[in-house]
Amino acid sequence: MTSIHEAVREAGSEQEIYLLLTAYVKATRIGDEMNQLSKHMTSLPLAGPDDVRGLLQGLFAGLGMASRRLDDISRTAIKEALYVFCEALLRLNGLHAAQPGEASRSPAHDGARLPSQGPHLAPNSAGVDSRAGRRSTQMEGSMILPEAVSLMGEKQWSRRNFVVSVLASGFALSVQPVSAQTITTDDKGLTAGEVKVPTNDGQMPAYRAMPAIGGPFPSVLVVQEIFGVHEHIKDLCRRLAKAGYLAVAPELYARQGDVSQLKDVQEILTTVVSKVPDAQVMRDLDATVEWASATGKTDANRLAITGFCWGGRVTWLYCAHNPRVKAGVAWYGRLVGQPNALMPKNPIDVAATLRVPVLGLYGAADQGIPVQSVDEMRAALARGTSGSELVVYPDTPHGFNADYRASYRKETAEDGWKRMLAWFKTHGAG
Repeated sequence: MTSIHEAVREAGSEQEIYLLLTAYVKATRIGDEMNQLSKHMTSLPLAGPDDVRGLLQGLFAGLGMASRRLDDISRTAIKEALYVFCEALLRLNGLHAAQPGEASRSPAHDGARLPSQGPHLAPNSAGVDSRAGRRSTQMEGSMILPEAVSLMGEKQWSRRNFVVSVLASGFALSVQPVSAQTITTDDKGLTAGEVKVPTNDGQMPAYRAMPAIGGPFPSVLVVQEIFGVHEHIKDLCRRLAKAGYLAVAPELYARQGDVSQLKDVQEILTTVVSKVPDAQVMRDLDATVEWASATGKTDANRLAITGFCWGGRVTWLYCAHNPRVKAGVAWYGRLVGQPNALMPKNPIDVAATLRVPVLGLYGAADQGIPVQSVDEMRAALARGTSGSELVVYPDTPHGFNADYRASYRKETAEDGWKRMLAWFKTHGAG
């Protein structure tokens, strides 16, 4: 999706934007609904080529109808894409955000005032025909059309800034002091360090480790615990790099907050983790895959993912989201739960339709993931054809691979690590 977003931002005409829109719709497998978009476009009383409000109405109406047939994650992705398309249209037509109640006139409307319910569009001081101002016009404040409100909710047009622009150094405050048995993996023979992953709204920090020579390498996405991309996650990336992978861990909380500086776990959960939308996570992982491919150091046909705790749940969901993944390994990731607007599905909801083989590693003594939920997941997986497997280690707590914490279980963690590497290799990601 990111490539389309980038292309839209560089588009030089409305025609280019609509061609890209068509490509996007086809890419999201709702090409059959394009007729609905065309019908709505032709039925709208457009006053002229500069009637951007009319163009946006058609855009929202057509894709709004098409998106009703999709699941929540796909629908949210389309909503986000609409922001990109609409921002490009605004840029081309030199528009800025008018505040509620502000009189707004456009040559295309022949003096007609746009509706005053909520923020609306207004031409810039140079007029919509000012070519010189079109490329430099920036979005100001917030702008939500009534059509956008009904389709997308009360989201603001101004982009969310990345709260975290660089990765944390060392371990998160909430896990300190760390255990004496903490494993430290050196970077000898590796290229390792922080990188920036381009997304549709900025640069996301990530940690990457890979062999210093050779390639292309199989790649593996490493999805963080609730503590973010701190030293433990970086160390796991280096371990995977020592095994021959390009391992990359994007900071998936970068827009919501810096958990590395929070001392209380409950505060981490309530102020940051609970506010991270699954749809955002899926897009950021997609962007990370594209970034890795663009380095020229990876084999796109050997893509894997692994995640721990919070990242274990994400691993299941991303394997359902991206069929290009060859294999996934979820370490003690939550399987069931109460869905909400930001997290509309849980792994058990996608188990029967999953196509990517996932190995789930769980502890029988995990207080947050009872064995009963693992059994329910196993039954759901049996109704599908992914070939996924679940391993439950007796008398083992949550976080048994976290060597920097008291929950670490050396023998179990080592067994799980061996199983993970074998799983990747067996399924073509080694």
